[in-house]
Amino acid sequence: MPRSRFCSVASILLLVPLLLMVSACAGGIEGNDEPNDSEVAVVRVSGSGTALPLAEKLAEAYGRDHPEVKLRFDAGTNSGGAIEGVLEGTLELAVANRPLSEDEAGEPLDYLPFARDAVAFATRHEGGSRG
Repeated sequence: MPRSRFCSVASILLLVPLLLMVSACAGGIEGNDEPNDSEVAVVRVSGSGTALPLAEKLAEAYGRDHPEVKLRFDAGTNSGGAIEGVLEGTLELAVANRPLSEDEAGEPLDYLPFARDAVAFATRHEGGSRG
């Protein structure tokens, strides 16, 4: 299995238990297969701009099988701001692209790394030559 496909599958397998845990904290929902708006648990998510696109794709896949849970992605924070939001109760899930700081690690947080993001630098060669 190619490494990128393996990482995608591994990410989904690791994120699903986390989403189940978060949705359970948001309140159990009983009902039919098509929940109405009052039966949907909303999980507020924010965090790293580089990691959110992956989290949104994973949430989309999760949502197909779990219509009773809606993940709402809020832009405008970074890893630290999202972690702070979880601690303050304004978010249920932080998407961070870094380990917890020493101070954050002392807080009542569950931290589950599921992927690493790669960063690449690109520049234009003057005159179109390489080397």
